[in-house]
Amino acid sequence: METRERAQRETFRRLGIFFTEEQLVQLDQVLVRGEELDRTPLAWLGERAAANSSKAILAELKKLDFLRELGVAEWDLSTINPNRLKFLAQLGRKATSQALQRLAHARRYPIVAAFLRHSMEEITDELVELYDRCLAQSYSRAGRELDEFRLTNAKATNQKVLLFREIGRLVLDPSVSDGQLRQTIYRHVPADELLAAVEECDQLVRPLDDSYFDFLARRYSHIREFAPAFLHAFKFRSNRNSDPLLQAVELLQNLNQERRRAVPADAPLKFVPAKWLPYIVDGAGRIDRRYYELCVLWELRAALRAGDAWLEGSRRYANPESYLIPPVRWPDLRPEVCALTQTPEDGAARLRERQAELEMLLRRLDDELPHHPSLRIEKNSLVVGPLKAEDERPSLAALEALVDARLPLHKKPAVGRSGRPLSRARHVSDQGPSSPSAFIFRAAHCRFWRQLRRGSA
Repeated sequence: METRERAQRETFRRLGIFFTEEQLVQLDQVLVRGEELDRTPLAWLGERAAANSSKAILAELKKLDFLRELGVAEWDLSTINPNRLKFLAQLGRKATSQALQRLAHARRYPIVAAFLRHSMEEITDELVELYDRCLAQSYSRAGRELDEFRLTNAKATNQKVLLFREIGRLVLDPSVSDGQLRQTIYRHVPADELLAAVEECDQLVRPLDDSYFDFLARRYSHIREFAPAFLHAFKFRSNRNSDPLLQAVELLQNLNQERRRAVPADAPLKFVPAKWLPYIVDGAGRIDRRYYELCVLWELRAALRAGDAWLEGSRRYANPESYLIPPVRWPDLRPEVCALTQTPEDGAARLRERQAELEMLLRRLDDELPHHPSLRIEKNSLVVGPLKAEDERPSLAALEALVDARLPLHKKPAVGRSGRPLSRARHVSDQGPSSPSAFIFRAAHCRFWRQLRRGSA
């Protein structure tokens, strides 16, 4: 008890350096019921989104704005151990406002501060995930609309195929000369009917690599319900110099803020995949705002997933370099790390080793591949045939029998037509039902042999 109290006092002492009297009053207000929220900010911040919707994103953005107004992002809590902060935040999430108000200052303020800091990170991560899922749902719905479109137009598509077959037979008929071909076609298919069929084909035809972005564009108004506010709420960063995607994000932020619709002709396009270009840039070279914005949002989603773009104040979408050894500490840690990994400290020497190893493996592949019974190359592709299981070694079989002899054995229960057991499994002696420990031993036995066989393969 004394150690715990000393830890609480020390935590409060370290945090007290950074909090003014005004900020401590703000921490107390988090525990007071507000008229606008109809509950305490503590309870409000602890609630999580119940659906993947634009409404949920806007609600979470309000929480983020509230925390930023308190200045949570600028709090320096680095003097407190991260595990200690996490523990205090969990206390704040589980406790009620009344319970926290009854605590002494040395306990209350660190818990509330840790809870607010932890909530800011969680809300930031949840916002990115809601954004991710909303875009994914919109694209999935666009795919279902494409399927419905194909089913609805299946009859019309079949009619066009029959028409093409009839015209193709006339074109290939050797008895029809070139000069008579047009008149012969019109006798079988009237000109107005053929014109109507060609115009209808323009509506039915789809790209060979159909990504159905035109169906996604039908969800543009829904996506616009949350996209401008989401982009405005964050400063996206990248470890690439002059990242064209982030330049496009900044362009959209400015267009939204200035309420301009037209995308300038010099807008960044280097990040745009080839499948998006026909939708974004028309024949005259003009950039379509809807498709450009959808492409930016879609590629930003992929960049956040891959770590190519990141956010400050986030845990899941933080700077990938934060997971690595800091550059300033690497010179001191290099000898120890290289000794543990048994690699040379000279990077050039390591590259030469890997190059030599790669050349050795490639020579081995060239020598063994033509004679391997299960591998072959067909049309510049490596084909792997069915592999035969290795015979079980006698020593492995003896070891398995030895382990089996030391584990409890069970009768397999009878199974009915429904697949359910007709009776409970019993010991061999039928003295009672199978014990939980015996079941654990059996499961451990199966897992042990599965891993052992995988390791010996």
